[in-house]
Amino acid sequence: MSFRLGQRVLQTSWTRSPWGYRLQAGFWSGPGPSRTRSAAGSVNVFNREMKRRQKNWAAALQDHHLYDYLRDQVGCQIADRVYDIPRTFPLALDLGGGKSHIAEHLTKDVVQRLVLTE
Repeated sequence: MSFRLGQRVLQTSWTRSPWGYRLQAGFWSGPGPSRTRSAAGSVNVFNREMKRRQKNWAAALQDHHLYDYLRDQVGCQIADRVYDIPRTFPLALDLGGGKSHIAEHLTKDVVQRLVLTE
């Protein structure tokens, strides 16, 4: 994928590493097909520190409760998908559950034990 930024073009591609996928990005400059590489780098797309900052920012909002209806709706839809699977799960894990928007829609008939973690 490429994006034009003035005379420079940002080229991006995904590469697989032992830790998951990484986004490779580099700038190519010059007109036409004979572009030369001017700078290259690797960007960690799944940056835990950045995700922590985003969560802290969202938690600090004074009106965060106004968006709970959306989280409840998503929790309901995920629980509905679990109900579509014709079996009982002895154990389930909810990563980043927050206020347990999924757990309130599940019953012990479908998930016997649910572990919530932030």
